[in-house]
Amino acid sequence: MWAECNGIVHADTGISVPMRVVGSQVQVPGDGPDYARDIRALFPEDLVETVLAGDTPVRP
Repeated sequence: MWAECNGIVHADTGISVPMRVVGSQVQVPGDGPDYARDIRALFPEDLVETVLAGDTPVRP
């Protein structure tokens, strides 16, 4: 899933990030140098480059 969450209390805060949801657990990649490594760990190989590009809608 790719989610965009905006702050309610502080409207200038938010996050737009790919997430993996398994049951009630939500996994989010780390920042900076951890991002690409975590994307490779979280998503199937055939989706990794699409997720890393971040500008292409992904549909099942």
